[in-house]
Amino acid sequence: MKFKINRTPHGSILVVTMCTAGIIMLGLATYLWLVSNHNLSTMRSLAWNSALTVAEAGAEEALTQTQYCDLSHLSNNSWTNLNNGWFYKKRYVDSVSYYEVMIKQAEPPVIISTATVPAPVSTLVPSANYGLILGAATPATAVVKRRIQVNTRRRPLFMGAMVADESVNLNGKGIATDGFDSTDMYYSELGMWSNLKPKKASGDISCNSNASKAVDVGNSSIMGHVATGPGGVANVGNAVIGDVNWVQTHATGVESKDWITDDAHFDISPLQNPMAPAGWSTGYAASVLGTNFLGVLGQSTYYKLGAFGGKVLITGDVTLWVTSSIAFGSGDSITLAPGSTLKLYMGDQSGPAVTASLSGIGNPGFAANFQYYGLPSNSAITFSANAMFTGTIYAPSADFKLNGGGGQSDLDFVGACVVKTATMGGHFKFHYDESLPRILWHGYVARDWNELDPYAPIN
Repeated sequence: MKFKINRTPHGSILVVTMCTAGIIMLGLATYLWLVSNHNLSTMRSLAWNSALTVAEAGAEEALTQTQYCDLSHLSNNSWTNLNNGWFYKKRYVDSVSYYEVMIKQAEPPVIISTATVPAPVSTLVPSANYGLILGAATPATAVVKRRIQVNTRRRPLFMGAMVADESVNLNGKGIATDGFDSTDMYYSELGMWSNLKPKKASGDISCNSNASKAVDVGNSSIMGHVATGPGGVANVGNAVIGDVNWVQTHATGVESKDWITDDAHFDISPLQNPMAPAGWSTGYAASVLGTNFLGVLGQSTYYKLGAFGGKVLITGDVTLWVTSSIAFGSGDSITLAPGSTLKLYMGDQSGPAVTASLSGIGNPGFAANFQYYGLPSNSAITFSANAMFTGTIYAPSADFKLNGGGGQSDLDFVGACVVKTATMGGHFKFHYDESLPRILWHGYVARDWNELDPYAPIN
């Protein structure tokens, strides 16, 4: 018997196969499309976020410029004066991303920083670089821009009564701190500290250190707070620490745990060498009968000396830069004529260590009238005198020692200090002038910032 076999293929199998393959390809294409768009979205987010980082880098450079150059010298460090009140700089952070930053010459200055970074885009046609999958092809004109405006405020030099970076040691007898405000007649006598006026609990003692004995207040009387760096320890001994009423009514003890903390973190930045608009005079204005004169009444003058000492009379607004030594011994003094100011810079940004020995400071005015600035090479400052000190000390690299009052008489330090270490002996009473943060400042810090349209004109 013969069997007949039909060898004609069934078309339904081919159709099913093709449909199955089509479904698989559609699913694969959909998956690849989702992966591509997810990757593209991620890359765009990264570009968007990186643009903000680049814009902030520009703002940081502008803040650094205002820190080391005053408003009259903003064209330093290759900044371009646009002659419309703005100073401009452009800097690449890599081969393609860059920021354009501007500083408005105003008080306080305004900073506008615009960032430009590459923007990833998707390609619809597969290519050798797998653009369909990675979404990484970037035309030269595709960019992301972001712009921020930073409003600034002045950075105060004196953030508290006595601020040290490494340690504070109050090892004298009868040492006390308190505060007052020379701009408030209720708390001052014609702007001067007076024991007859009410006191304020702002005689704070602070230290950035986390050492086991960062602050030693001994048996002092502290109308104010005591603070160390995180983990630091304050040795309170037989001290009394607290507000005005607590200190006046207690012999020892801390009012509460809130008056001793370990949260101190002060920005103690070194200073740059001072600048003189028309150059420095290299000698005293005059010397008469053993007294050296600096300054001209009613004018601003600038002097640069190697050594400084003897008997000195200051008239007018004087800026003095001493590069080698300051030595005032017994019988020597610095006297400020009424209404005069002295800004005294000691040392240099580099070079060998230099020291300063101060004696009597005759300052009949406010603490801000005598300003001592220790540059990085100024390693030590000693004040030894049985006399009142009215002024400010800002010397981040210096060990500051207050000696005097060896007898029973009390001596007054009126003002503020920021130093590397502080040691107070004798019978000093430290009176912090709360007006100093509003008067004495250096550079600017960010107050707030807002994002702007990166394509809008800048007025």
